[in-house]
Parts: sequence; structure tokens; C-alpha cells
Amino acid sequence: MYSDGPLTRNLVLIGGGHSHALVLLEWAGNPVPGTRLTLVNESATAPYTGMLPGYIAGHYQRHELQIDIVRLGGSVGAKVVVAKAVGLDCQQKQVRLKGRPSLPYDILSINIGVNSKLDMIPGYREHASPAKPLAGFAARWDAFLENLAALSTDPGVVVLGGGVAGVELALAMSYRLREAGVPKPRVTICEREQQLLSEVSGLCRSLLMRKLNQYEIIRLCGRSVTEINRSHVVFEGGNRLRADFVVGATGARPHDWPQMSSLRTEDGFICVDRYLRSSNTPDVFAVGDCCHFTERPLQKSGVFAIRQAPVLSHNLRSSLARSRLRPYRPQGDFLKIVSTGARTAVASKFGVAMSGHAMWNWKDRIDRRFMNKFSFPATANQVFRPAPKPTGDKGEIEGQKLCGGCGAKISQKSLDAALEPLRTGGDKGFSNLVDDAACVEISSQQIFAATDHLRAFFDDEWVMTRIAAVHALNDLRAMGAIPHSALVSLTIPYMSENLQRGVVREIMSAARDALEEQDVEIIGGHTTQGAELTIGFSVLGTPGGRTVAIAGARPGDKLLLTKPIGSGTILAAHMVSLASGEEVVDALSVMSRSSHRAAEILARKANALTDVSGFGLVGHLLNMLEKSSAGAELEWDAIPVMNGANRLFGLGVRSSLWQHNARAISRIHSAGCTEPGLLFDPQTSGGFLAAIPSESVDETLHCLNRAGEKVFVIGRIVAGSSVISVR
Repeated sequence: MYSDGPLTRNLVLIGGGHSHALVLLEWAGNPVPGTRLTLVNESATAPYTGMLPGYIAGHYQRHELQIDIVRLGGSVGAKVVVAKAVGLDCQQKQVRLKGRPSLPYDILSINIGVNSKLDMIPGYREHASPAKPLAGFAARWDAFLENLAALSTDPGVVVLGGGVAGVELALAMSYRLREAGVPKPRVTICEREQQLLSEVSGLCRSLLMRKLNQYEIIRLCGRSVTEINRSHVVFEGGNRLRADFVVGATGARPHDWPQMSSLRTEDGFICVDRYLRSSNTPDVFAVGDCCHFTERPLQKSGVFAIRQAPVLSHNLRSSLARSRLRPYRPQGDFLKIVSTGARTAVASKFGVAMSGHAMWNWKDRIDRRFMNKFSFPATANQVFRPAPKPTGDKGEIEGQKLCGGCGAKISQKSLDAALEPLRTGGDKGFSNLVDDAACVEISSQQIFAATDHLRAFFDDEWVMTRIAAVHALNDLRAMGAIPHSALVSLTIPYMSENLQRGVVREIMSAARDALEEQDVEIIGGHTTQGAELTIGFSVLGTPGGRTVAIAGARPGDKLLLTKPIGSGTILAAHMVSLASGEEVVDALSVMSRSSHRAAEILARKANALTDVSGFGLVGHLLNMLEKSSAGAELEWDAIPVMNGANRLFGLGVRSSLWQHNARAISRIHSAGCTEPGLLFDPQTSGGFLAAIPSESVDETLHCLNRAGEKVFVIGRIVAGSSVISVR
């Protein structure tokens, strides 16, 4: 997650556009020593827009046109921040982010694309789908296709904008609707100017117009749309056109925040010189559609962003080294290949144009070759082994990296073996080490105490701190205690004092926010330097309304769980670039979410309560059963699982603690269900597991629902020995 040497500078990339994706690839083989690379993007993926029409037409799956930013960043050693940039302070050299502290930089690059130019039309934001950003458009198009059967008549689709983008999308949608069983879809292109395709050559325009005629696509030119409602677009003068799906594909509007900074802009686009550097702020670069190239105006096209990438990469490195920059020289013309619905396309350059299947195949090869640069392995066979064994002192198991989070815990068997002589030898204090937190009495006042720390498993201090704080507080909440104060313990990787200040400030800000959610005060802490980031909390609390222990479950109790399982598998897969960015971000979101309100409600009625962490759902349930002299039945289909965990487990992914946890398999009786391997998966900041008397379940579920807390009924306590039956 960090370089071997001390870090001294921050290089920050805002946006996951084509240029920045290529910069990340180049960085992997040749990082700049002492530089921490950070990529900020609003989502886990970034679209390759060249394949969008093919996706709309049904020729590609959605994942084929998504660049996995989280996976790409992790594979090249970059810090990935999934957040939205909302401002820039060029004087303080900080990027303002939504919902978290500002991010400092030494050198900054911006590649954030553009917004739709039509969102000022009344009703546009509510009832239309801009072609950019792609994720929202693709989701709404998929939903529209799924609901076709609900329409009383053939669907009406309206495309606002008669340029290449609008025509290409209109052809793709018309083709896809025919493939979906609509014999004559009503697709209409509305263009404010007097003709379509004014930006292409005469021959190219002629070939595309022929395709529009073939698909019977209606063209309304010289018409301005003044309003969009649920079922119609309204033109100037009051005429209306039925529209079940409206697409905005005209113009490009810059994002607001760059023009609100001190950066020089032209019509809102960031002005850059021939080095792709801000014309008035030399430590800021900008590329792609969000910039205005002052040497000469450029079309808003992904072609330029891709060609700018090598120059940008060189100049970012040169700026860090304070060496000579390289000028960017855009080509005079470039190959344009426009897909035309079916697997055909029109290609043009220098006024020459050709059409047919060969043009589509040409475009398909170009697009796939680009996307293949960002491909990752599909199996875990070469990374994970079926029977790990310790091989040395390098923190590896038969070549597998040691997991972070709770996957790095000592196994239950080793821990019990180490503590057993102390417990049976009468040593004061060790006989009570059975619950989630310690309870001591000081001056007739009960004090609950717990401590926990996590080795970093994701290179974002803000996210790691939130997870570590929630995780530590869970131990008190699992006993019905109310935490009130915390000590913070940090190991910070070697870096310059300036970077250290920024990292500690970010960690403490995240800690304060996470702890304040539960009315917990930070009362002190300790910091040290080390090889990797480690974040820990020691927490203190007082009794709540009712103290609950891990012992006390009774036959007939229902088992309730507050969070899905699978984090150990997903984090292990993330370490070797097998988990998708969306799977990782979803898992981080679950781990970051506190269930303290759910714990308070569960503690009112629970006979037994614990949190699920490193020893997995089975390990913590068995611990409850042993202390309660009971057994349990689990309903396999009722157990919630994180997005992607089953897929990755099926590929062979295992957390480094899984093998130790799975030794309890002899105490699991499963019948008629999938191999229950995820039950042994170590959890970080997992959910609460409660044994609730059956007569109190409905009341408890009602209270949880009113509090907005989701919970899953996964089984029940039965009489017998400490054995779990899975059905």
C-alpha cells in the first residue's frame, strides 16, 4: 500500500477518465520514488464511452465497458478514494471532497469529463437520461427494457441532439428495441439546428442518413424542447410528442467546481497550455473533455484524452522531478467510426467514408484492445492454496499474502491454547476472558473495556478509520454496554512530516466522526511509525439498560443477525485484484456502517449476544453454544451474504484465517445446502448475533424496523450439545 522508502509528495488525480486510467497503468511499471499516488473518483468504475452504443444495442455486457478503478488503483499501489470532488483551493493546495476532509496535493491532475448541457430544461433532471455519465444512463435504459411489457402501446423514444452521439444512440436503441420484440419502435431525434450531423463530412453524413432511413427514425430539426414531463416532450409553441424514454445527447456542460476555483477557465472549461498544464496554476494539469486547449480548440472526444495520456504521464513525472515538460501536439484529423445499430459501422477520415460489417469489426478490435489493457485474472488457482501451512516469517502462507483486518487474527485454537494455562492456573483476571469485553468494578462502578486494532486492508485512511472505530465499539455493544470514551493507537508508515500531518489529521477527523455518531469522546492516544498503517482503539463504557453475556441462549430462541457475511473472502480477493471494485466498495460500506442502534434494541430482550468477527459466524455461534450448553439450527438461505462473496469463494478465494476456522467443520451437520464454507469466513466489523426469546421476536423486529435497522432471522437455538445443523 505504501512504497518501500519514505513518502514525501502527494500526486493526486481527480477523475477516472481515459487519460488517468492510462497514467495508472504506466505508473505500475515505473512509480516515482517517494511519491504517493492518489486517485479520486465518484464511483468504483469508470466507463469507456466508445463501447456505449454497442452496449445499448445489446452487443456488449455492461462489465465489458467499465474500467474497474478500484481494482486498477489497488494493483498499481495507488490510494483510491471513492468520493465526489466538490471544490478546489489552489492557494492551500487542497481538493474539497463531499462528506470527508479535504485532500492535500503537491501536483494535481483533473480528468472529470463533462455534464449534459440540457439539464436546465424544466423536467430534464426528473424525466430524461443524459448520455453522460454512463452509469446512470445505462441503469435507466436497462430498467426501461425490463418494463417494456408494461407499456400499453409501442414505446416512444426521443433523442435530444442530432450530432454523431445522438444519431449513434438512436440507431442503437432502435435496433435493440426490434431485438426485444418491438416491430416498429418510434425513435425520434430532435435537433435545434436545421440539419443533423453538421460536424461530419458530406459522404459520412450521407451514409448515416441512409441508416436512419433504414431504421425509420424520425427527424425533427429546427425545433427546441422547452419542457419534459413523465410522458411527453413539449416544444416551443406548445406542440407535444409522446416520450416513454428521453435521452440527452447534445452539447457538453462543464462541472461547476473548477470554474468556482481560481483556475482560469473558458466557458467553464479549464484552460491548459501546450503542456496540458493550467494556464495560470502550474501545479495543476487537466485533460480530456473538461479542459480547453488554448493552442487551438479541440472536439470533445475520447480520442484526444487517450492521446493526451502519454504526455500527461511524462509531465506529471517531470513536475515532480522539476525537469523539462513535453508539449502535446494534437492530430489534425482522426479516425471516426460510428456504429449503426446492428454490427455495422461507418468509418471516416480526411473526407473519405466507408460502411459495413468490416467497419464494425475494426471498431470492435480497437475498443477491445483498449479495454484489454485493464483486464485482471479470472481465477484464484495460482494465488490461493487449499491447505495453507506456515513457511517462514514473511507473513505469507504458501505464497498467499497474509490478510489484513480480522483475517490476520490468531486462530481460536492457538489463542485458547495460549490462555488456558493462565486461566486454570488461578492467575487473577484471566479466568473471566470469555466475553466480548472486560467488566471491572472501580469504586462500586462497573466499567466495561475493550481494545482492538486493524492492519490496513484498503489504502484509504478515512475508510479504514471508520471501520476500525465501529469494529472496536462493537465489543462493548455486544454486552449491552454504552461506550463513552476512546483512546486511539496509530502506526503510521514512514513519510515526511508534512505528509504525516495530513494522514494523522485525516485519521483523527474520521475517528471523531465515527465516534461522535455513538456519543463517544476521544480522550487520548499514542502514535508510532512503522512499515504499514495500523489503527486501533481502546474503548471504555458503562452498563446500559441491561447487561448481556455470550452465555445464556436457551432452546427455542431465534437467532438474529444484523449484517451480511463475506468480508474476509472479498478482502482476500481484493489483495490479488480478483474482487471487482463494486464488490469491494459494497463490502467497505457494510463494514463502515454502525449497527449500534440495532445492538441497543437487541440487548433489551436477548438471552445471549455477541458480535461476529475474526472467527466467523460459526466460530462465534459455537462460542455462544458452548457457554450456553445448547445447539443451533441455521437456515442456509436466510443467511445474508455480501455482494460477490459467493462468486469469489467459488473461484477458490480463502482468507488466511479461513483454514483455521474451518477446523470446526466436524461440528457442522449440513444437509440439502451448498457447501457452507462462508460460515467460516472471518468478518471485520461484522454484525451482531443475538439469541432472542421466540415470544419477543415480533416486538424486537418491529422496533428494529421503526429504527431503520435491517436484521435477518437465520435460525434458532435447540437443545443438545454444541453442534450446528445447517438446512
